[in-house]
Amino acid sequence: FFFNDTATTEIYTEQIVGSVRCVQETGLIQVLDFETRTLICEFKKAHYANVHSFALSSNNKYLISASLDRSINIWDLEKRTLEYTMKMAHPIILTQVVITSDDKYFITC
Repeated sequence: FFFNDTATTEIYTEQIVGSVRCVQETGLIQVLDFETRTLICEFKKAHYANVHSFALSSNNKYLISASLDRSINIWDLEKRTLEYTMKMAHPIILTQVVITSDDKYFITC
């Protein structure tokens, strides 16, 4: 589920994965518990361009974000830290990221 409000200068992307809602607005990623509507964590200046996709590991430990800047970030939600960045991870703009059901791999396009 994505919502992009192109009528304003701010870009707002929202995706619901499991019971977690991930929101990206102008470089900020907020991870909210969808059921309790409480903030789990937030990451400032997450990417240099709009984030178009999020994927959450099955154990809710890792969040992967894919951006128009062609980078992929892997976030540790328990530690609330950026674990790894893959810059120029894709030859074209990244629009989707998914994690395999065994949490071993992620796929981008």
